[in-house]
Formats: sequence, C-alpha cells, structure tokens
Amino acid sequence: MLKVLGFVLCGLLMSLQSSNAESTIISQEAYEKACQDSTSSLFESEMSKFTFPELKVDSIAIKGLYIMNVTILPIKAKCIPGVGVKVYFSALLSIFGTCANALVPGVVTVTVRLNCSALVLLEDYLPDNSSVGVRDYTCDASLIDVKISLSNIGVSVEATLRNNILFELKNKAPKILSSCFSIGHRKLLHCINSVIAFETGKIIYVPKPPKVHNYSIEIPLQTQYETSDGKRIPIPSLPASPEVMLAANGTTETIGENTFTIILSRIVFEKPKTIPCTPETFPETRALEVALNNTIVSKCPACSSSPFSLVIIVEVVTPLKVHLDVNLCTMNISLNLEIMSKKGNESLLVLAVLEAKLGLAATLHLTEGEVQFSVALDSLTLSLVSSVNGTTDIKLLQEPLRAFVREVIINEINSYLKIGKIPILRIPGLTYTAVDCRPAQRCIVCHNYHKKKKN
Repeated sequence: MLKVLGFVLCGLLMSLQSSNAESTIISQEAYEKACQDSTSSLFESEMSKFTFPELKVDSIAIKGLYIMNVTILPIKAKCIPGVGVKVYFSALLSIFGTCANALVPGVVTVTVRLNCSALVLLEDYLPDNSSVGVRDYTCDASLIDVKISLSNIGVSVEATLRNNILFELKNKAPKILSSCFSIGHRKLLHCINSVIAFETGKIIYVPKPPKVHNYSIEIPLQTQYETSDGKRIPIPSLPASPEVMLAANGTTETIGENTFTIILSRIVFEKPKTIPCTPETFPETRALEVALNNTIVSKCPACSSSPFSLVIIVEVVTPLKVHLDVNLCTMNISLNLEIMSKKGNESLLVLAVLEAKLGLAATLHLTEGEVQFSVALDSLTLSLVSSVNGTTDIKLLQEPLRAFVREVIINEINSYLKIGKIPILRIPGLTYTAVDCRPAQRCIVCHNYHKKKKN
C-alpha cells in the first residue's frame, strides 16, 4: 500500500511542472499501471482473509477452504469522458482445504478465474472523501480445475463444492475490489498533493475533483501558500499565454509571478521595522537631521531643538508585488516612513510620515536548487502623508531620504529576500543542472531535469 502509484508519481510531478502547477494529466496507460500496483497488493491482502463455509454432503466434510495464492492478470482501463474509468480486473485464485470421512482423509485444491469490471466514478470525487463511487459492478467466477483426493466423492458433492465457491466469490469479491479501488484513488490524489518545504511556510498543491477525458484523467490543482501560523492563502492561476507555454516544456520547471508575489509579500516587512538613525546605521544621518531641522523642527514649538536622535519606523502600505516579462524582473512596494525624534528621556515625537513608492530592478539567482532574488532601487517617489506642522514642503527631505532608501531600506529588503529562498521541487530519480534563471512573460524558467544514469 505504501508504494501505491510509485511508477507514475514521477511522471505526474513532471507534468505538474510543465502545466505551471494548474493541473496534472494521467494517461490511460499510467492509470492502468497505478491501478495494477494499488489494487493488486490490496486485493491479495484482503483475499488472504477469505474463508469458505464448511460443507457437509453425504457424510463428507469439506472444511478449512482458503485462498492460498492470487495471481493478478494485467488490469485494463477505459476512460469514459465526464464520468469515470471502466476498470477490467482478472485474477487466478488457488483455493486449498481439507476433507475427510471416517475412513479416507484427503485434500481439496481448486483453481478459479475471477473476471470483474466496474465503473469507478471520478466526477464528484474530492480528496477528503473516504471513498470513490463504484457502479455497474459485474463479477464472474469460473472453475478451471477441481481436484479432490478422495476416490468415493460423488458427483453431487463436487457440484455442491463448485456452486458454493462460485457463489461466495461472486458475492464477496465485488465488495473487496470496491474497497481496493477506493483506497487506491485516495492515495493517487494524496500522492499528487506535493509539498515543497519553505523557510516560513509551504507551497501546497491541493488536488480538486478529476476531469476524465478520452484516454486521460486531468486533476486540477489549486496552489496554496501555507504561512508559518497555518493559514492557507490561495495563489491565483496564471492566464494562458503563448509565452508561458513556450517556457513550460517537459525539461524545465516554471514558477509563476503570482507564486513569487504571494510568498515574498509575506516576508518583506511582514511587521513594522524600527530603524534607529545613527552614523553607524546610516552614514548620512547628519544630513537628514539638518534637513528635518530646517523643514520641520525649527517651525514646531513642541519639537525639541537639536541635538536629537532619530528613529524611522518602516511599515508596508502596498505589499511587494513581482512582475515578470521577457528577460526582465521588477518589483514594486509602497512603504510608510514614520520619522520620529527623541531628546534625552523625552518620549518619541512623530515629526512626519511619508509614503515611499519603490520600483525595484530584480536579479534572479539559482544556487543549490533554490531561487533567490536580489534587488536594486530603480525608481522612488516620496509624498507627505502627515506632519507635526500640518502642510510641509518636503523638497529638502528628498535627497537624504532617497539616500536612506538606497542604503538602508534596500539592504533590509535584500536581507528578507535572502531568507525567502524558494526551493525547487525535487523529483526522485532525476539530477538537476542549474541554468540562468530566464524570466518569460508571467513565469520563470529555473533549471533542467536529467534522468540519472544507472551504473
């Protein structure tokens, strides 16, 4: 049971990458192999518990009949669009037991072929359901050989034995197979639910009800980002475009800009950041103090005259957003800069609040299977939100605050992005060759997959 669908899992994940994590496709042939793996082991296990009632005919006791061996023949499947999959199941059963009368002991061996078919309904299936629907079940059992090591067994005794075994198999086999198909499909979709480890959360692909097409099964996937506190945030699907389809081929992995935005926006200045302005943290602190004194402090009766210490609290107004285009990656974020002064043991006084709209030019790196960004300031717009003096001309504040953004804020953002490395999904049996991360429109191509060479 634990190796259910191992044969097709690698293929499923590869197609998951090539479809930009919006859906994964299972071919009819792959479904047959997966069904063979899951159903065979489960059916053999369940059949080993199967026993037949004791028969007593003409003083001949036939008892202790059990299934000694099960041989599963290749399972066939046929996709029925919009409904489900018709599964054809065949098995050879070796039944063994003992029989005896007062004079002649002996054994019974019976070989039976079991031919079953069932329609497995997938259209209403949900991953959290306990079972799938099974409809139109037929099960036929035919005796291939009967051997009884008693010379005086009558025709009626053998006929009764045949009828009893066939009756039991026809009634119990469908229930056993229904359970096998149900468990197999639960494991199918839960195996597809691939989780990528992440520093402060997880990217999770949540399977939705399958859609059955001719010769294939499509499983839509909802991409979600799970934060460190357990909250799940849906990541919207990317609209289809030729650029995405060109980039998303079978040998590369693609990650959409929505995924980057959801993850990184939860990391960059997730909480307000208090930054003391000192020559150690910001070399141009003195220039900022002079500009504040000339612009605000000198015109504010309640403000302490110089010298005073500065603190700037940085808080997100509009979270970071990632934009991808051909060979280009940019980011935007809006921040409030709350500038506060303090003299001695006095309480902090808010001098001004400014909104800073940052345009960032991003560079992508791929190291050891992880995507990482670094950014540089491309554009900056500063506007006054409030001032202790009311209306204030911020012309003199522009240059020192731009320096503060370039030298302090950008470093802070890069430190967040360094934490926010995004691991690439690893598929067992494949090696990875890093290539330059190449932005395509609305997706990013990160690396190539290669099959491992066998020694």
